Amino acid sequence: MEDRKRSDPAKPGDAQEQYDASRKFHKGKHKWNSLVWRLLFVVCASFLPLNLLAIIVSGVVIWQASARVQEADQRELETVMEELGSDLARIDNGVEEFVLSYMTELTLADGSDDMISYQMSHSLKEILENGGRLGAVCLYDKMTDRLFFRYMGGTYSVSEVDQMKQTLLDGRRRMVRETEDAAGSGGARETEQTPDGQNAADGADSRAERPVQDAAAMEWQFMRIGTLFLRKTYEYTNYQILFLIDMEAFAEQAGDSALWRENEVYLTDGQSVYRMIPETEADRETGTAGGNAAEALYAAAGEEEETGAALLIGVQDRDWEELFVGRFLTQSVQYRLPQIGLSAGIPAVNAGAGGGIPAFYWLLLLAAVSSFLLLFGIWRLLRQCVIRPLRLLQEAMRELEQERLDYRIGEPDREETIEFRYLYAAFNHMAEEIELSRAKDKKMYEAELANLRLQVNPHMLLNSFNMIYSLAQSRNYACIQEYSLLLVDYFRYALRESDRFVTLEKEMQFVESYIAIQKIRFPGAFTSVYQIDEGCGQALVLPLLIQNFVENAMKYALMPDKTIEVLINIRREGERLLISVCDTGRGMKPEILSCLQEGRRYEDRMGRQHIGVWNCRRRMTLFYGEEASLKILSVQGEGTQVWLDLPYREEKNAADDCG
Repeated sequence: MEDRKRSDPAKPGDAQEQYDASRKFHKGKHKWNSLVWRLLFVVCASFLPLNLLAIIVSGVVIWQASARVQEADQRELETVMEELGSDLARIDNGVEEFVLSYMTELTLADGSDDMISYQMSHSLKEILENGGRLGAVCLYDKMTDRLFFRYMGGTYSVSEVDQMKQTLLDGRRRMVRETEDAAGSGGARETEQTPDGQNAADGADSRAERPVQDAAAMEWQFMRIGTLFLRKTYEYTNYQILFLIDMEAFAEQAGDSALWRENEVYLTDGQSVYRMIPETEADRETGTAGGNAAEALYAAAGEEEETGAALLIGVQDRDWEELFVGRFLTQSVQYRLPQIGLSAGIPAVNAGAGGGIPAFYWLLLLAAVSSFLLLFGIWRLLRQCVIRPLRLLQEAMRELEQERLDYRIGEPDREETIEFRYLYAAFNHMAEEIELSRAKDKKMYEAELANLRLQVNPHMLLNSFNMIYSLAQSRNYACIQEYSLLLVDYFRYALRESDRFVTLEKEMQFVESYIAIQKIRFPGAFTSVYQIDEGCGQALVLPLLIQNFVENAMKYALMPDKTIEVLINIRREGERLLISVCDTGRGMKPEILSCLQEGRRYEDRMGRQHIGVWNCRRRMTLFYGEEASLKILSVQGEGTQVWLDLPYREEKNAADDCG
């Protein structure tokens, strides 16, 4: 047989208890039981670990690829610079052999000769050609002030050659004049200036005394004469030798390497810093000059004045190492030729091409980051399609809890799902049903109240007739008159007052009439004291509400041979009307008190139901909702205390509430 689970039948009040428990739970700090927090946890637990792992793996892969690219670029830079170093070393070796071949012409005072100078210049050109680098070589005859200029064929135009020769000669002659002016007439030794601006001893005697071992050979340094050259000067008694290596041509030759073709290369000789700007694709397509141009970032003292090289502001104060501070997602490489003191470096390798890292790795990282952003997209979708509609329903339910029965959910947006559209329509239908049901309940209550009056009034009439008969037998006509007038006031209010709300002043007049009647019926059995705050007389209350609890005190609290006290206190606190009815009578039994506190009808041993307090509680719920409360405390032999906490309303407010 198939086992089937059946739920136990619900007991009366279980639904209300579950509702109250859920409200208390909702008001607590149980965030984990919120749908929002659970959905957020599910989304984060499902996507966040995988996304973070993908980003970390992608980052590690890119970092490793970047390290491999940097190693390859470093090797490539070393290769290019080592080739340059080898070529310069061949030039140095060729110069040593040249010096041995022309030692006499270089060092003896009468060794200078035009034919010999011409041969020497051609030998120096062969040394330059053997070095494998484009450029020029200068042989300056100090005795005749002639400059022999040789260069690689087709490298420079005639005008460029003339400009370079004239620049070298003008520079030497200017320096000589400045030195002569500074020397004075005190027998100071005249100092010659080399064409590239260096000082050399002048005078036949001093030149004859200088041995060949004292020949000055500068290190390779930058010099700019229209274009950027790497120069080296050899000083001898009769001649000066100047080698010029064209660095822009060197950059073009190194352009076969992608490293030099696509990046800005920085060069320094320890004094000046130059930036080699690579030729752009537009330059190559249009044939525009200016590719691989050298820009002076930091020139040696006086060089910018001679060559006209522009300096970039702020670079003068930067150290060479500061140019190679690591940048985000870029690598820097540099290499120094210790034998010639020349350094080259690239601060940001392939800065515009992702650091030279393959595009696939960047796509992998982009996919990982995109998947992480997808997490926020999913959460936004859940909020829009699930959480926001649920909160809208929740707020609507709270409006109904606050007795705003005319509240309806407006027309849903076009983006709203079909399911929630149905729920909105169902809620509006339910709210309408509740509003109609509440209106029916009020009408039913009014019918029950009228029936209750018909039941109570005859009982009151019988007791009154008996009382009048007893007073007539004792011939107490004054008391009969007073009693009759009190009955008139009592029945006028009880039979004619049909409004849902009455002023507190009318209700208390009715209570006073009732207490006066009971004092005539039970003389000396009780005393009454009541206090009402000034200004509360126009407050609106339900009719017969206060009288019901005063009547209970009269009926059930009286004790033989003891005078009890009935206290009525009414005050206003803000927007609340607080009413208390207390007595010092016999009190209630615990089972009766428990039944009344739980809002149930009390049935005595005879099977008779006592519905006075239950009816008051029901009326308060019907007209006040959750804005009103009723509390009852009682101790047998000590008395009973009843507290009513009602919203403070005056006639205009009540008219709005009752519609």
